[in-house]
Amino acid sequence: MSCNKEKIDMIYKSIENLLNQTLKATYIILTLSIDEFPTKEKELPNSIIDLSKTFLKFKIKWIKNNINDYKKITVLDDYPKDVIIIVNEEIKYPEWFINEIYNEYVQYDRQCAIKYTISKENDYSIDTDALLLKKEFMGKYYDEFIKEIIGLYPANQYITYLSYVFAIYLNGYRIRRNHKLEMLPLNIFNNTSNSTLNNNFSNKLYEFNECFEVLKKEIYKRYKISYFEMLDAPIIVTMTTYPAREESAVIMLEHFKKQTLKPDLITVWLSETEYPKDIIPSHLKRFVDEGYIELHWTPLNTYGSKRFEVMKLFNNAFVISVDDDFYYPESYVETLYSNMILTNKICIYNSDYDEFKKYKLETKRSGKNDSLYVHIYSGLIGFPPFTFPIQIFDERYLKIRDKYYVTHEEIWIFSGLLENDEKIHSIDDIEFNFNKYFIENSQNIGLYKIHSKHHVTEYMIARMVSKFNLIEKFKKLHPEFNVYNNIKYHKKLNKHRNRIKY
Repeated sequence: MSCNKEKIDMIYKSIENLLNQTLKATYIILTLSIDEFPTKEKELPNSIIDLSKTFLKFKIKWIKNNINDYKKITVLDDYPKDVIIIVNEEIKYPEWFINEIYNEYVQYDRQCAIKYTISKENDYSIDTDALLLKKEFMGKYYDEFIKEIIGLYPANQYITYLSYVFAIYLNGYRIRRNHKLEMLPLNIFNNTSNSTLNNNFSNKLYEFNECFEVLKKEIYKRYKISYFEMLDAPIIVTMTTYPAREESAVIMLEHFKKQTLKPDLITVWLSETEYPKDIIPSHLKRFVDEGYIELHWTPLNTYGSKRFEVMKLFNNAFVISVDDDFYYPESYVETLYSNMILTNKICIYNSDYDEFKKYKLETKRSGKNDSLYVHIYSGLIGFPPFTFPIQIFDERYLKIRDKYYVTHEEIWIFSGLLENDEKIHSIDDIEFNFNKYFIENSQNIGLYKIHSKHHVTEYMIARMVSKFNLIEKFKKLHPEFNVYNNIKYHKKLNKHRNRIKY
């Protein structure tokens, strides 16, 4: 929290309120400016000094800068790995406030919980009531963007707030609103008259809009993406198909028109080795003419990675993948999209998750919502903006993919997720029964059955973890799964199979 000289006499109540929360904060830090209080503690009310002496949790931090929002976020430099909750010094929070906002963070993991307020207390005022964040939410943009833009525009009080919210989005973290907190009426400590509130609202709104215009220009100049392109991310559906599936692809696309939430764009990726570039295949022509799909060609001819070429074009979108051999439930897009918004995670349209036990991978049907999938099922997954591990298109990844994972490209994606410490959210109460949804006569070969029968998945996972130097990260997630022993085990198994075969 922070405060200026005008309100310092009233902040005692705010601090006392935060000290009496049901979930105690490790520290409550009040950041003040030396420019406002040149003699520091000598200018502070006795009530504040007494609190700092009585409660070890309460600390006073001094900095030179006098921009209110910036004073608050400098705590990130002191506690770069900790969870920080920024509060409004004028609000009396309910005693369960910290518990509620922290639980929301824990439940949705790397989630920024926020409450915007244009709230009514006799009249309107614009404030940020509570913001939970960590330095990692802003990534490199904290030092690269926020500190620099504050230096360029020090007079604009909203620049800091808008810029770190922008940095959170740009770094791949959607902001989650806590609806329980949003419904709370404000209890402002100082009783302000209606006329003053009206003036405050008008002035703040003008300043906010002024800063917003400055920020939009800076964002585009630096990152070549507009603020609204980033915040209002489109829904892109991506799929691939090949000649043997032409009939089922037509059936799938026609059935997909029944989706309750319509995507902004459906991209269909074709291999140049199977379909001449820029010549629309006859079976897809009517969908193109309708404007229902957009065709793309790629030199690749691998079943999984073709469709994820879309990430090079739309990494800032909500990207949902589909297969050409399913009748998708009509709520498929809506369910994935709403879960991506709520959790800010890559979401899988299934409730089960994978668990490693010694040499085997076991699929569990319930009991764990957030996991790191191996069977991420390329056609049942949704990626929020900037969450796809885009580095897997780098040369070192592609060489390993092309050598080892032509028939099991989910493992190629898995390697990037593991490197980025990304988790995948399994949606509650959904059991996607593959046999139930398969389009008739669409299954020429069942790769999943082959991989399961011979434990190919486990072997390829072990090999991937080894090739990408991710053994330690994998071990933290699955301590019972010994990578080296697994590789040895499968080599022996293959020798045994070959002896039987010949």
